Order: sequence, then C-alpha cells, then structure tokens
Amino acid sequence: MAGILIVDDTPVIRSTLLNILGKQETGFTQTWEAANGEEAVQLARTHKPDIIIMDIKMPILTGLQAASIIRQEHPDIKIVMLTAYNEFTYVQKALKLGVRDYLLKPVRPNKLLELLTEIRHEIEEERRIYGQSKSSKIPCKKHCRLSKPMLSKT
Repeated sequence: MAGILIVDDTPVIRSTLLNILGKQETGFTQTWEAANGEEAVQLARTHKPDIIIMDIKMPILTGLQAASIIRQEHPDIKIVMLTAYNEFTYVQKALKLGVRDYLLKPVRPNKLLELLTEIRHEIEEERRIYGQSKSSKIPCKKHCRLSKPMLSKT
C-alpha cells in the first residue's frame, strides 16, 4: 500500500487523524498531510496515495475542487470527505465527483478505522483483479465513457 493523504486546514485535526492512524495497524505504510486543496493536488500527483481523507472548506482550493482535479488525474484514488458540514448539497456534489465516503466531524476513531479497513480490502481486491499497477486499471466510469460512443453507433 502506498499510503494515506490527510488534508485539513486545521493542524489539530491533521495531527489527531495521524495519531489515530499511528495507534492501529491499518496496512498503510505511509502518510502525508496537506493544509489545503492545492497542496492535496500536488501531493496526490507526487505520491499517488491510495486514500485521501479531506475536509471540504479549506483555503485556496476547497476539498470538492481538489477532489474533482484528483479524480480526473487519478481515478483510482479513494477519497473520503471528512467535514463538519452536514449539508445535502455538499454530499450530492461529493457523490457526483465519485467520492468514496462522506464522514462528519467529529468522527469516532473506530468508525474511521473500520472504513479504512474496508477501503483497503477494496483496493487489494481491485489490484488482485486488475494487477499490481494502478495504471493498468481502467476505472468503470472512464471505460464506460470510452465505450459509449462505440455502442451508440450501432
């Protein structure tokens, strides 16, 4: 596993999440942190984490803006929004972007760890099916978009 990127503009939130991850065996070998969406995009490009845990309201680029860019460039990265905003429009936008899950702050550590374990198993299964290389996998949405024009011509 490549690792997890924690993205939040509040340092205490980032350190708390890192502390939770550090106390348990999660199966992820590396963690990175970013203070805003712009840093998240850059770190995703550099490190290609398996999972990104990201806040919504942040300076420079919001979590939703960053998620949009990251999903376009790295559709296999699993994004979990962790936010204090329980607004339906945010949830809707996140789901349209292909975000894997949407958690509300404060999140119970065991709930976060259970979700990360579930996602880790999904990633392992995808790699078993599609091979070890992240780039060898064609995500369904992209594959379906590529196939749609051919289907409509017949």
